[in-house]
Amino acid sequence: MSRKTFNYICSLVRNDLIAKASKFAFADGKILSVENQVAVALRRLGSGESLLNIGVSFGMNHSTVFQVTWQFVEAMEHRGIQHLRYNHWLARKHDWVPGFMQLRLLQDV
Repeated sequence: MSRKTFNYICSLVRNDLIAKASKFAFADGKILSVENQVAVALRRLGSGESLLNIGVSFGMNHSTVFQVTWQFVEAMEHRGIQHLRYNHWLARKHDWVPGFMQLRLLQDV
């Protein structure tokens, strides 16, 4: 995955992940940034590796891997629903914009 794509995904979920009161941490106590959380979740979802293996490779408890992945999925689901609603609106816009344009043209006549 390119850095640009990774940054885009982070931007999609940033507000949702920050809004959660949970403070996930590495085993050494350092708090996970949004980028850390996205990296963990994408690794879990993309590889299918066990929670334990991912936890060991990132230096965190397997339960943290689970919780981070779950919150990421919820955030993406939330953003996905908004995206679908916006695209539905855009598709319908093509139906009603010409009608408004026609009304405006009739008023100028």
